[in-house]
Amino acid sequence: MSAPRLEVAPGVTLGRVETTRPSGVNVAGFSFLTLKHISRTRYGPPAFETWAASHRLDARAVTASSWLPVELYYSLVETLLERHHAGDPRAATELAGECTRHEINGLYRFVLSFSSPLMVLRLSSRFWRQYYDRTELVVTESVGASLHAEVRHWPVMTATAAYFLCGAALPWLKASRAPDIAFTQLEFAAPGLLKLAAAW
Repeated sequence: MSAPRLEVAPGVTLGRVETTRPSGVNVAGFSFLTLKHISRTRYGPPAFETWAASHRLDARAVTASSWLPVELYYSLVETLLERHHAGDPRAATELAGECTRHEINGLYRFVLSFSSPLMVLRLSSRFWRQYYDRTELVVTESVGASLHAEVRHWPVMTATAAYFLCGAALPWLKASRAPDIAFTQLEFAAPGLLKLAAAW
């Protein structure tokens, strides 16, 4: 699974995940549990358990209905890439895609197969806050066989997060009537603003 090269607008600074300074944005527990499962099956149980111990996190207390700081979630992603992918942020694309494919069940796939990419993304924007609170996914433009969208109020300004979000969205779009769809733009256009474009 590939993603376009991440562009960063002038004046925008990227860094590392800061778990000691949470933004107040949270990620859903069910999404965290998926990432936990994928990290254990893909890299072995110690990959997750070592990270959890370093953050003094009792993962047994996390349920599907829990909410956790988004920085904690992306700290796990960043750690997995550092230990197993030489820190390459682009590897987050495939990791995210595997998480999404794990979450898309047969009924979803059946419904999505009758939908256009635009319909899929608009539907995703309606359910976005079931994954991330206090942020938005907005379709800004659709022309012919292309579309543009924005993730707004995004707090984790890292290349890893950008590639992960791109990789997470792609399986949903590929389940639509346009399986050859691909992202053509991935850009941090301003602090807290990630722009994406896709064509098919």
